[in-house]
Amino acid sequence: FLRHKIKELFTAPTDVALFYFSGRGRSDQLDNILLTKEDDRQGFGVPLSMIIDYAIRSDIQEVILILDCHVDINQLAKFQQTISMFRQGISVLSSGYPVTENGLDKSNRSLFTPMLISALNGGAADMLGIVTIASAYTFIEQRLRHFYLAPVFKSNIAQMTPIRQCAPRIP
Repeated sequence: FLRHKIKELFTAPTDVALFYFSGRGRSDQLDNILLTKEDDRQGFGVPLSMIIDYAIRSDIQEVILILDCHVDINQLAKFQQTISMFRQGISVLSSGYPVTENGLDKSNRSLFTPMLISALNGGAADMLGIVTIASAYTFIEQRLRHFYLAPVFKSNIAQMTPIRQCAPRIP
């Protein structure tokens, strides 16, 4: 199901596509695998390389990938090398850290997604109320550094596309 929806997203006739995933991830020797509840039971998953490949080949002008899934740090290094080969118009914001007690709240949930929500609700907005993927990264990074965590942000874009419009801070 998820693979089909990912293909639909990256083949849709649109100028901007945003893919968000929050959940579990696992790594094998070749790739990071995103797991849904269904995948976890069946042992399948969606390879991150497949999503990146769809993004690179897509005709969509701007693709934004936001990933809150904990993966093997060695695999993340390979992922970062792949990002450096992105075509123009692709941005990735990822929690970027493996599962540790530092990356989870008291309920064992990720710290990344609640901070992303705060960023989108205006915490990362500029004076005009515009939130971009870069301002969301800065907002999250400034807060996660206190937990010794570092999100990953890679981008190859010519301009910042707003991902959210909030109330402006100036009249």
